[in-house]
Amino acid sequence: MNRTMMMSLALAASMLQAIVPMNAHAASGACPKPKKHSLPKASNGLNVVFSFGLTGGNIRPWNVSIALDGAVHASGLSTAVTQVPDARNTLKALLALADAQGFFSMKSQTSCSNPLPNPDTGSHNIAITTSTGTKRVSVFGSCRGKFDGLYDLLTAAVGAGR
Repeated sequence: MNRTMMMSLALAASMLQAIVPMNAHAASGACPKPKKHSLPKASNGLNVVFSFGLTGGNIRPWNVSIALDGAVHASGLSTAVTQVPDARNTLKALLALADAQGFFSMKSQTSCSNPLPNPDTGSHNIAITTSTGTKRVSVFGSCRGKFDGLYDLLTAAVGAGR
């Protein structure tokens, strides 16, 4: 792994360590604690836990998936890694961030209207498979809010487009 990729992964890990405890601590007050999701059980097949990418519009679509064993598969763009390091802990941390960001309570589709999105732009999407099922969220436009943090960290974790 090159030095830039190692630095990106270290930054992503630092962000996870900083964000997750703060959100967990904030949720321990008067607010109800967010539900904690767990990784799916291993079975035959690819066992994709995280899938994310860009579809629609006039931009070339792409998709990246991260399997339970940490294998990274990409179509439509390149990634800096083919295997995430320390897969189990990395996936658990990403899942904890998704819980902290409220991913599982987000609407399945969001279309931003202010400002009007460029029709050439596609929809960003994330799908997460847990022990209880799969949640997909697709956002068109630039009002992604909390979705951004998870999307950007997934992109950094695999070095998408580098």
